Amino acid sequence: MTERAQSGGTLPNACPFLALDEDRDRRSDVPDGRHRCYAEPTPHPRALTYQESFCLSAAFPSCRSFLDWAARAAAEPLPGQSRAAGAASQPLAPIPAPVTPPPAAPVSAARPPLWTPSMVRIRTGRLSSSV
Repeated sequence: MTERAQSGGTLPNACPFLALDEDRDRRSDVPDGRHRCYAEPTPHPRALTYQESFCLSAAFPSCRSFLDWAARAAAEPLPGQSRAAGAASQPLAPIPAPVTPPPAAPVSAARPPLWTPSMVRIRTGRLSSSV
């Protein structure tokens, strides 16, 4: 059974790095000796009991291989903002609000939009104003 995330999506019940050794894009829904862990730099097999307990369950984020992958793939922190240096007690600069574009002007039949059919791309990639 799947759980619902706070955003309304479905939480995964299997590790995204578990796949068959001969087909990286497929996996079995049950423990399988052909499964490999692709979270590691060199994919390795996992014991069937391990696959059942971690790889093929919602517990996969607690897997050591998954956590090691996350540490390798994580973005580097900004210089001077290390938690070890006590930056955790200092608030980060606020993230600016996204800029909202102005509302589009209504299109009238008297003034066609800028992308009229008379503006076509020819094979050279240049714009031509005649058809």
